Amino acid sequence: MAEKITVQARAFSDIVQDDPLRFQPPQLPGLSPEVADYWWRQIAYAFPFDDPRIFPAIGRDRFEESQLEVLDRYTEAARELAGSEVLNGKHQVTVGMTEDDEESIKAAFPKGENLRGFSVLFRQFYSDGEAASFDRARKTLGEVAAQIDDGNGDRRLGQLKAWKKAAGRMRGRQLEMLVLERLVNDERAPAGALELHRQTPIHLISLYQYGELIHFGKQRDQLRAVIQAGAFEENWTKMEFLIAVAGLCHFYLGFGLLVETALDDA
Repeated sequence: MAEKITVQARAFSDIVQDDPLRFQPPQLPGLSPEVADYWWRQIAYAFPFDDPRIFPAIGRDRFEESQLEVLDRYTEAARELAGSEVLNGKHQVTVGMTEDDEESIKAAFPKGENLRGFSVLFRQFYSDGEAASFDRARKTLGEVAAQIDDGNGDRRLGQLKAWKKAAGRMRGRQLEMLVLERLVNDERAPAGALELHRQTPIHLISLYQYGELIHFGKQRDQLRAVIQAGAFEENWTKMEFLIAVAGLCHFYLGFGLLVETALDDA
């Protein structure tokens, strides 16, 4: 009988899971603490901005009704997103070999109807054209923060600028790659770690939102090509999509706590 050898490997990016946290992961009702902890160890390492819960309060009375409508919608949607089965579920792709030396692919993904509903809610945060998107909420806070002369103006605007920059970078590169970049810069991982290939979030999100989940539109041919490339390509690309949106979702939830803090009485 042939001996069986089990090999376990750990990604360089998982090094940060052993680091002490600078602040407790942003937590909302319904969100798994373990899931939040995992993603915020990455986000807080890649982007050293402050705990969103210590953002200098502004108070609701400083905002116009139309501005409060945007911010309240953002926080309401964030609390709904926190309880999403897609965000809290365990998704995986397992690659193995059969006794006939053929590749075996097993995948565990959210149900189609859950993923479609999640994608519509996610789009509210992600798409700059949405009335209560991350970009719109950030700009709304910035407009009011710039008018307040209480000694905390630079701090508020500096934090909002940091969140804006981080959001742009997270669209352009997978969070894991951003973590690896800093690990290499901190000399905690070899430069070769950056050779890891990950498709960009902006591409993956467009591929699924406009190829299947929200619109059967301009990306349907590209998504069909991925599916026809084989089981591994189909399932791994879908996993990369889920990884991309998960990182962004936890980022958006963290900003939701910043918005709630800003609206507290100063």
